[in-house]
Amino acid sequence: MNKFLTTKLSHQEIIDSVCSEIKEAFDTFKYSNERYNVPCSVLIKITNIDIENDLKKHSRLTDIVISLQIDNLYLNVVFLPFTTGINAHGFLKNFEFKAIANIKYGFDIFELKKGIDIKKHLNDSLFEIKENFDTIT
Repeated sequence: MNKFLTTKLSHQEIIDSVCSEIKEAFDTFKYSNERYNVPCSVLIKITNIDIENDLKKHSRLTDIVISLQIDNLYLNVVFLPFTTGINAHGFLKNFEFKAIANIKYGFDIFELKKGIDIKKHLNDSLFEIKENFDTIT
């Protein structure tokens, strides 16, 4: 079995685990996007240390932060409602500057769109993160 990054789990096992943890929040924001056209961006971060408290400290009241520890990695998913992809990059840059300037991480940002398949998108995001994360570790 092919292991993902430095974990003992496969890429698919990680996707299944993350999907089960974020399903409720994902479904809620996807419904708001499809029904009421409320924009929502999703930030996925993988780090070697726990940054959940820093994320919560720098997030807005409407943001949802979900953190998972997968072996020796921390995977954080931040839902940013009322935020387009461009503004989500602003959140990331501000957070990088204030909280995690010296931490190595991989990330991906995407906007929730009508008909989005979270498993497919997580799969693509994790492959992109893996490429970026491998170059900095």
